[in-house]
Amino acid sequence: MSLALSIVAMVTFLLRHPYHLLTSADYRQLILLGVCVGCSFVNSFFLTSKLVTSMIHMFELEKASGVASVVGYCDRKELKKDLVYSRHYKTYKPQRCRSWKSRHSCV
Repeated sequence: MSLALSIVAMVTFLLRHPYHLLTSADYRQLILLGVCVGCSFVNSFFLTSKLVTSMIHMFELEKASGVASVVGYCDRKELKKDLVYSRHYKTYKPQRCRSWKSRHSCV
């Protein structure tokens, strides 16, 4: 969806500003719109598929261990010892730092 909206924004910009009448500010905007389309493309076709695949694998491992249907807190200590689960868990849920000042207080 974001890729389609980025492309629509770029096409609309090009329709509203003829190429031969562009100023330097218009060129900068056009370049930034191109960067936006490129970032949306990378997100849509590379990052999202990896994230969804990781979520599916993580859920399958949780389902096999019996914690997938638990609502609220559940103990995942045994699952986190599994290297495959740990790798998918780190991909899907990256570390969060409690404070931007401290680099050592990440959860």
